[in-house]
Amino acid sequence: LLPLYMEGGFVEVIHDKKQYQISELCAQFHLPFNVKVSVRDLSIEEDILAATPGLRLEEAITDSCLLISDFASPKECWEIPVSRLNMTVQLVNSFSGDTGSVLVRSLVEEITEEQYYMMRRYEGSFSHPPPRPPKHPSVEETKLTPFTLAENRAVGLLKSPKSLHVDISKKPRSNQAGL
Repeated sequence: LLPLYMEGGFVEVIHDKKQYQISELCAQFHLPFNVKVSVRDLSIEEDILAATPGLRLEEAITDSCLLISDFASPKECWEIPVSRLNMTVQLVNSFSGDTGSVLVRSLVEEITEEQYYMMRRYEGSFSHPPPRPPKHPSVEETKLTPFTLAENRAVGLLKSPKSLHVDISKKPRSNQAGL
């Protein structure tokens, strides 16, 4: 038995020997979590993830990308991140084929800490709208009626306890009595 106030980095270890894709892990488990890379990606020449003993997956960031392909092999596409690259492209012809048959090569890439925080700031600006400004009281709400005047006086009396206690045992001085 462990007390609830005990400090420590407790982890859940799953021993199912199943190999997961990163997208499957993000769908099944709550971020952040630690994983161990078991098999390198053979479609990538230099898989930077395979060299690490363990990874901490903290956040899934989606980035707007432009799909491009080479004239020689139009079925194979690459993703160009729109917000991180500054380049000019020219539309040669429009694609009229089936987009389901296109093989998209999305790579895991290493980004700097500055790029990470820039992407979080950019992504966060679209997820939450700006706060609403405070409402100003309308003319109808500020109309005073005899009931609201009496209510305001009662609230004012309750807020000021000094006005309820008057010491009448003291005689007023001549300059205070207005004489």
